[in-house]
Amino acid sequence: MRICHLAITHQVLSDSRIMEKMACSSAQEGDETFVISTGLENQNYNGVEIISLSSSKPPRKFYLYTLLKCLYAALKTKADIYHIHEVPLMLLGFILVLCGKKVVADFHEDFEAELLGKKYL
Repeated sequence: MRICHLAITHQVLSDSRIMEKMACSSAQEGDETFVISTGLENQNYNGVEIISLSSSKPPRKFYLYTLLKCLYAALKTKADIYHIHEVPLMLLGFILVLCGKKVVADFHEDFEAELLGKKYL
C-alpha cells in the first residue's frame, strides 16, 4: 500500500506523532510511505521518502502556490491513502476526494478554532 502524509507547516522530523508513530511504522510494515513537507531536503528517513517542497518555510503570501505544489507532489506519489495533518490542507483533501482518492484528516488542534482563526480561509 502507498501512503502519503501531507504536513507542510509541521517540523516533521521532530514530530514523533507523524514520523515515528505513523510514517515510519507504516514503512516498517512494508508500506511505501511518503511525507510531503517544507523546510527540509528530499531524503529517505527510516524507509520514509520525504518530499520537500522547499528547503525553507515559504512566507504566507506564497501559501496558495505552496498548496498547489503540495497537490501536484501528492498526486505524483499515486498513493492509495492521503493523510492530512493540518487544517489549512483541508482544501487539498477536498480536491483529492473529488479526484476519487481516499483521504484521512487527522488534526490534534481544535479544528473549529483553528479554521475560524485563519483569515485567509
